[in-house]
Amino acid sequence: MKDAEPVQNVLHEDPLPPEQIDYFRQIRQQCATPIAMGELFNSPHEWTPLIRDRLIDYIRIHVSKPAESHPAAR
Repeated sequence: MKDAEPVQNVLHEDPLPPEQIDYFRQIRQQCATPIAMGELFNSPHEWTPLIRDRLIDYIRIHVSKPAESHPAAR
């Protein structure tokens, strides 16, 4: 991803599965391009650490399939 920075991408979309938090840390340390994640999330437990630790810049959550535990269902 660092090699793509000269291309000046607006963002990197879904570079990894959400459960690979350690790799998100490596990307954040080495790359300045914003990271977007989302549609792969099924639970707040998956996106909370990524947001809390500022490992992603943008999040997309589908409200078309809310579960009871999903904030969009409330």
